[in-house]
Amino acid sequence: MSDADFIEVDIQQLKQLAQRLEQKEALQPGDFEVLQRCLTSYLGIWDLYQRKRSALFRVLRRLFGNKTESRKKLKKDKEQEPGEPQSPAGNKPQGTEKPKAKGHGRNGADKYPGLRRKPLPHETLKTGDHCPGCVKGILHELDPGTVIRLFGSAPVDGCIYEPAKLRCSSCLAVYTAALPPEAGQQKYHETAGSINVLLRYGAGMPLYRLAWLQMQFGIPLPPATQWDICERVANKLYPVFRVLMVIAAQLELIHHDDTGATILALLRQEEGKDKDRTGVYTTGVLAIGNGLKIALFITSGRHAGENLAALLAQRSAELGPPIQMSDGEAKNSVGEFKTIEANCITHARRKFVDELPNYPAECDKVIDTMAEIYKNDDFTKQAKMTPEQRLEYHKAHSKTLLEELRKYLLQLVADKKVEPNSDMGKAINYVDKRWEKLTLFLRVPGAPLDNNPCERLLKRAILHRKNSLFYKTEHGALIGDICMSMINTCALNGINPFDYLTELQRHHREVRKKPELWLPWNYREQLQESAA
Repeated sequence: MSDADFIEVDIQQLKQLAQRLEQKEALQPGDFEVLQRCLTSYLGIWDLYQRKRSALFRVLRRLFGNKTESRKKLKKDKEQEPGEPQSPAGNKPQGTEKPKAKGHGRNGADKYPGLRRKPLPHETLKTGDHCPGCVKGILHELDPGTVIRLFGSAPVDGCIYEPAKLRCSSCLAVYTAALPPEAGQQKYHETAGSINVLLRYGAGMPLYRLAWLQMQFGIPLPPATQWDICERVANKLYPVFRVLMVIAAQLELIHHDDTGATILALLRQEEGKDKDRTGVYTTGVLAIGNGLKIALFITSGRHAGENLAALLAQRSAELGPPIQMSDGEAKNSVGEFKTIEANCITHARRKFVDELPNYPAECDKVIDTMAEIYKNDDFTKQAKMTPEQRLEYHKAHSKTLLEELRKYLLQLVADKKVEPNSDMGKAINYVDKRWEKLTLFLRVPGAPLDNNPCERLLKRAILHRKNSLFYKTEHGALIGDICMSMINTCALNGINPFDYLTELQRHHREVRKKPELWLPWNYREQLQESAA
C-alpha cells in the first residue's frame, strides 16, 4: 500500500456514511471515494496480516499450542474449528477408540536391574526332605519367587561410626576399634560423588535445591560442598572424556547442533575484545558408528560448526569423510574439513507446518508426503535392514514421492499461486536450495533423514539451563560438559551411569594411566581383570 491509498476521514463522517447505508439512503458526493479507499485499506491490512500470520501462528503455537508437530495432531486441530465443542467420549463411533498402549501396569523384577538380589533359603525345609503335608513326597527345588520392596532415603545418605576407645591407666595408650571396610578412607564416598553428579548434570537439579532436600533429611550438604564433589569427580573423568572425543571423530555419522548458553565470565570481558562474538553456545555432538554412540557437549563462545571442526581435526587422515547431519544454517559449516553434508528433513517440514493456516491444501501435501517417507524408514528399521538394503528400499519407495513433491512445489511458484517472497515461497526455496542435502539418504548408505537424535540430546543441556540459568566460569562449563557427556554416553549405550561413575572414581589411578581401557563399553572387562 502506498501513501496515495490513504485519505483523511473524520470518524463522524464514517458513522454518518454507515447510517445512510443501513437505512438504504442515497449516497452523497464523495461517499463512493471514501468507500473505495476503505476497502482498499482493508485489503492492504489483510494482505499484511496474511504475510505475518504464519509468524504469529508460530509464536502462539509455541506459547500456547501443541507440544508436537505430528501429522495426526495437526490434522486433528485442523478438523476441530475454534470454539467447536468436542464430541463426548460416549458418542464416539464404535471401533474408533484408541487401543490401550502396551507396557502400562506393574513392572516385573526384570525391570529393576539396579536392585540388589537377596536369596532367601527356607527356614526349616531343604531339597530332599519329606513333604510336611503328605509325608510321602520328596521336596524338589523350583525357581525362586520374586518379591520387590522399595525403600526411600536421602540422595546422599551415610552413617556415623562410633569406634570404641580404650585407654591404659598406666601408660595412657589409647586403643581405637578399626572401621569396617565399607567405611572407606574419605568422608565422601565414591557413590556420593556419583549421585551428586547425576542429580546436577543428569537431572538438572540446582545445587541449592539439593541442599534444601538434604537438609530435610537432617543430612546437610551445602552447595559449595556439592560443587567441590562434582569438580573432583569431573577431574577423574577427564582422561576418558578426551578419549571419547578422539573416538567420536573417527566414526561414520556425526549429528550436531547447538543451543544458547550463558557463561558470566564471558559477559564480563574487558572492553576492546572482539565484540562480534558475544554469543555463547552449548554444542551437542552425537557420533554413531561401529556399534557405538558417543554424546559430547561443548560449551564455549564458538558455534556448532567451529566446535565440530575442532573435533574433526583429530580424525585419522586414512578415513574418508564422515556424514555430517545438521540443519541448514550456515553456522554448521566445518570450514576446510571435508564431510558428506546432510540436512534435517524435519526442519524443512516445520517451515510448511508454520504455513498450514495460510496454505492448508498445499502444506497438507507436504506433510502427507513426509509421513509416507517416515513410514518407509520405520519399515527398514523394523526389518533390520543393512544400510545398503535401506538405501535400495528408499530408492524404490521414497524417491518418486519426493521428486513429485519437489515438482509440485516449484510449479506453485511458476503458476504464481505462491509469491516467491512470501513465507510459503521462502519455505519452497529452502527445500529447493538444499535438495541434495535433504535427500542424501537416497544416495548414501546410512545417511539419516533428520537430526532428531541430536535435538533430543540437546534437551539435556536445555534442562540444565532452565534450572541453573548459567555457568559462572568457563571452568564450570567444562565440568558440566564432561559430566553430561559421560552420563549421556552411558545412557545411549545401555550402561548404568551411576555404577560407571563410581567405578571410575575407585580406579582413578588406573584410569589416568590407560583411559582407553575404561570406556563405558569395556570398563567391566577391566574390573574383572583387576579382581583376578
